[in-house]
Amino acid sequence: MLFYRFNLFLLIILHFYEVQAKRAVFSLAIDSLNCEVCCDWLKQYHCQVNNVINSTFAFDFLVALNREMPWNTEVNILFDVRPVGGAKVVRFLNLKLKVCDALANMKTNPLVMVFQRKLILHSNLPMACPIMENVLYNISQLTINEEIIPSYAPNMDFNVTLAFYQRQIYLGRVFCQGSIKRGA
Repeated sequence: MLFYRFNLFLLIILHFYEVQAKRAVFSLAIDSLNCEVCCDWLKQYHCQVNNVINSTFAFDFLVALNREMPWNTEVNILFDVRPVGGAKVVRFLNLKLKVCDALANMKTNPLVMVFQRKLILHSNLPMACPIMENVLYNISQLTINEEIIPSYAPNMDFNVTLAFYQRQIYLGRVFCQGSIKRGA
């Protein structure tokens, strides 16, 4: 019986390494990162991205609010993709959330928790509301690399937009543009 369990364990380990070895090789490129603010709700803001090494990018954000962020502030998360050679852009994700609700419920989604752990390590952002005025919040050296790309992803160009609203009034956005290439 012990021999059977040991063999089963070895098979599982070998399968794991075989799956890892067959993982597609990707190249991730971030072409631009832009932040724009429409109103006077921010006292200070800054965003930038740096190419650390091949397919690894570090994001930096600074923000200070002129007033406490209202509980009804929303973020609209858009993820658009265009397969290379394709003419049509596909909206892969269109999600609108109240910022405070999203912060409060991060712990309930395992996929979002991975991102939350990175935020905790690389920022002083609160993980719950209120988001206070006159506090310089920062995200420093938050790294993104090709490991986030699913193995089935095709070559594509992408846009990620975080647009902020309060009572349906546009406040500003963060816009990131990049591409994914297989076998690069």
